Amino acid sequence: MIQSYLKDEAQKILPELEWSIEFYTGEDNTGTVYSEAGDPPDTYEVGYRYPQYMFMIRSSDWGNASKYVQVLMNHFHNQQSLYVEMDSVPYRIFSIEALGEPLRLGVKDNVMEWTLNVKVLLREVKEK
Repeated sequence: MIQSYLKDEAQKILPELEWSIEFYTGEDNTGTVYSEAGDPPDTYEVGYRYPQYMFMIRSSDWGNASKYVQVLMNHFHNQQSLYVEMDSVPYRIFSIEALGEPLRLGVKDNVMEWTLNVKVLLREVKEK
């Protein structure tokens, strides 16, 4: 839904990483935004949606990997009142919140992996 927006924002603040959506192609210094299941749409407040996203950071510089994920946390956690347009569909983002502290997944082929999970409250903007 808004993966492109999240990737573009992350790329602005961490241009040293190779950014992608849903998969990574680089072997090192990558950032990837994954769409997660999220919560079901609200039954009573029609139109409100609660998608969740995961940022994955991969770097062979273990110290930088930790710093990168903290930069994402500081940037995205508690963002409010945004308007974005994705694929010609306008969305009003009421909030972006981290689901917890960044999580160190561990090392794979000498590359440290970290994740940050966020939940979003948004609504598609309908013309009246």
